[in-house]
Amino acid sequence: MEANEEKNKVKAQFSVMENGRYYVTLQTSSGDKKRGRREHPIVIQQDAHPTISMDTPATDIELKQTQSAKIIWRARDDFAVDEVSLVIESSSETGSVQTKRIALATSDQKAKAREGSYSYRPTEDALDSQDGVVIYLEAVDNDVVTGPKRTTSTRRRINI
Repeated sequence: MEANEEKNKVKAQFSVMENGRYYVTLQTSSGDKKRGRREHPIVIQQDAHPTISMDTPATDIELKQTQSAKIIWRARDDFAVDEVSLVIESSSETGSVQTKRIALATSDQKAKAREGSYSYRPTEDALDSQDGVVIYLEAVDNDVVTGPKRTTSTRRRINI
């Protein structure tokens, strides 16, 4: 707890796991305690999964090797979006799927809503893939109590 003597206010922050009640007890420097008369309710607000949308491309697309695709995205969370990544999946000749992640937003700037754009240019992995690549976005929230929640956007195929 942090006391502000100038304004005679107290500020506290704590985590709770279930509904309940709390009350305030103050203690003087001499050790005398005074309990507040009023109990305050605690109502848990469940942490929702983040949402993420890929505004463009709006459909599957075809690119030439020298072209790039502009990806425009938006992410939201009830508390904060921690990270956003572009995920690129390509198939090899043996049928195995290779996954590459590109960080589009990192945890250094948490916010309830984040948005951005990225210019995707096919790499050697994508050019070697006969089926093109599948791209999608992944958003991660900042839930430190029960663990981060992940959500993915719609998948788009890019044929090269």
